Amino acid sequence: MIPFGVTDSVSYPNHKIISFNPEIFDYIKTQIKGSYNILPARLFGLSYAEYLRFVRDKYGAILHGKNGGYLWYSFDDIKNAHKLQKDLFVKWIEFKELLEKKE
Repeated sequence: MIPFGVTDSVSYPNHKIISFNPEIFDYIKTQIKGSYNILPARLFGLSYAEYLRFVRDKYGAILHGKNGGYLWYSFDDIKNAHKLQKDLFVKWIEFKELLEKKE
């Protein structure tokens, strides 16, 4: 399973976003209060605010919603989106291995 994809942003023309493969939710098998958008932050061991700054600084993400609303990010350079996708995949594999060791 490829847990994260790169797709077109609906809200920001010519931008890309990180998307989730629906199988992620089946694998996690838990409900959360709030948004599953915190998952990438947790894979990096960061709070959501720290994660937003991290993807902005390391991957060139553009932050949206600074003046109210839900903060999110997109990419105007698909190469940066793919770099984050690759790093998220590595973190996902580490997460799965950790869970399997606990079982």
